[in-house]
Amino acid sequence: DFLRDAVRDDHQSVRQAAVYAVRAHLKDNDKADILVKVIQDDDNDYVRYTAISNLSQEHIERALDALIEAMREGGPQSRSAAAARLGQVRSLRAVQALIDAYAQEDTPEFRGVVIAALGNVRDKRAVPILKKALASNEPEMRSAALRALANFPDVVSADLLTGLLQKEQDDTVLNTCVSIINARGLVLPECLPQFSRMMKSPDNGLRYSVLTSVSRIDGVPAAELLCRAIQDDADSSVRTVALTALVGRIASGKVTPKSIQKALS
Repeated sequence: DFLRDAVRDDHQSVRQAAVYAVRAHLKDNDKADILVKVIQDDDNDYVRYTAISNLSQEHIERALDALIEAMREGGPQSRSAAAARLGQVRSLRAVQALIDAYAQEDTPEFRGVVIAALGNVRDKRAVPILKKALASNEPEMRSAALRALANFPDVVSADLLTGLLQKEQDDTVLNTCVSIINARGLVLPECLPQFSRMMKSPDNGLRYSVLTSVSRIDGVPAAELLCRAIQDDADSSVRTVALTALVGRIASGKVTPKSIQKALS
């Protein structure tokens, strides 16, 4: 009972500490009831955010109404936290609430959270809104949408990824695209011209990811790109991944030093 009183204390810091104590010490049913009440009633955004963050996974559905309301009407922290938690439950109401939130909100940061949540739910009803976000003028939004759509392999096909590599100019989106290619272990020799272009990027992480993709491609052109990275790249980790891949090619007999030298000359 004293914790029920503490979450209604006049001071924010006391209410916040009480929320942590509720999570740590109360039984499941009591815990869920108190945290839901805090999410619904507290007038401080950070206290509501703390309650949302401390909900156990198994209590998210029980808190569905409170989370949807917090996402619609809360402050910046509680809205984003509520959207993220809604992405952890397979519920028609949660999916629809997230779709509605995206359509009604123009804050890029919040839209990015909603997109990530829709990707986590992995419900096909989210695909149209995610495709719309993929066509956004904002690179961060395109990148978030691509990460979310990657949870739908039949939507983000090898052809779609290849097309993105050909037309996309932003390094953040390209990095996301190449990361998906690597996560799926795709071999895309037709993308070597795009990979070569991306090796001019100032983003060390992008160049590293590109060479990870190139290392799966057989043939002299791919080996040539690895060799040029060893010779020219300023970043030691990029040179290392290129050297490791090239040595493996030569050791396996897939290319010969003479063929590489001839291609580079």
